[in-house]
Amino acid sequence: MKDSQGKQGRPDEIRDWRGGARRGPETRHQFERCAEKDVLAVKSVGYSTGASGVYLEQLFQRMGIAEQVKSKLKQTPSGVTVGSIIASGEVELGFQQVSELIHSPGIDYVGPLPAAIQQVTVFSAGIHSGAKQPAAARDLVKFLTSPAAAPVIKKHGMEPG
Repeated sequence: MKDSQGKQGRPDEIRDWRGGARRGPETRHQFERCAEKDVLAVKSVGYSTGASGVYLEQLFQRMGIAEQVKSKLKQTPSGVTVGSIIASGEVELGFQQVSELIHSPGIDYVGPLPAAIQQVTVFSAGIHSGAKQPAAARDLVKFLTSPAAAPVIKKHGMEPG
């Protein structure tokens, strides 16, 4: 299966994109065309720790807006979702992996980052050579990579390999 950037995935992979969310109505079309403008227009921007947060900081540097947005950034502590600080009103706009945002209560998921600035996280399955139950592990991987698992993976904002 091909991802949004036309790259062929392996059957044992699941892809998760970075996306944006906010409180109140916002159309996906507007967001995809104006991500930089949206970041500059709001008073506060939430983002996560880990790889997504590091990527967002680097993205703002590449866009040339890091200094302009520095004072409005709020990074969540580890284990706290960006959706929760959007819903509480702590920030107006937030970025995190789509699978973390898509079902958060009290927010409007506005869409993935535009393709030109998107970074995809790829999750891959493997079985440790010292697994105590290798047959069960193979069965799990087989199920997760089967067509039967695809609807659940997609429901959570990810794309099967």
